[in-house]
Amino acid sequence: HDSSGIRFVRLPGGSFEMGSPESEAGRFTDEGPVHTVSLSPFLIAKYETTQAEYAAVMAGHATLSATPSQNVGSAPLSDQRPVETVSWDDLNLTDGFLERTGLVLPSEAQWEYACRAGTVTAYSFGDSITSSQANINADKTTAVDTFLANAWGFHDMHGNVYEWCSDWHGDYPSGSVSNPVGPSVATYRVDRGGGWGNLGRHLRSANRSRFTPDTRYISLGFRLSLQTEKTE
Repeated sequence: HDSSGIRFVRLPGGSFEMGSPESEAGRFTDEGPVHTVSLSPFLIAKYETTQAEYAAVMAGHATLSATPSQNVGSAPLSDQRPVETVSWDDLNLTDGFLERTGLVLPSEAQWEYACRAGTVTAYSFGDSITSSQANINADKTTAVDTFLANAWGFHDMHGNVYEWCSDWHGDYPSGSVSNPVGPSVATYRVDRGGGWGNLGRHLRSANRSRFTPDTRYISLGFRLSLQTEKTE
């Protein structure tokens, strides 16, 4: 991406089964019913947005700090750790990060499609996950290229920081849908992927977390997206 330097992977679109079956260990009830989702081509960032990328874009903003991250834990400071303590409202503020870059947050469906990378297991690595595969059960964030990518080239889809999605949190449809964007209004915005302090069920591909859009949290960041053609 020319103005920000953020690296993207282009996904040509396709269909997948979104959500988790009732038999999946650790499942929450809002992950069903499993339903078929069809997506148009889109771009989604290879990495979570880093502190360096955020600072470069947000320098000089009238009200928002360009360096909001709390950087808790024992790791030495690194601007290649994901930015955190940024709310959904911050991102969507006039002259905020999204407006300055022309980028958007991925829809919840786009996020899960990229996370699964063609898999139907609880995680993109299989039905279990360890601290050698992702930044989980830790006391800090890690640089975004620390752990191996999933099969489609995406890093930290499980762990490191939770990632904001564009959608309001709501019930899933019972039938097939194309390019879903969630309900038109609700109380919470969706975030995905789990964070560095989590274990197990909160890191699964289908897990849906939620925060009010004004939430700023030490384990909450974002990954960016860009639609490559108009949706229907």
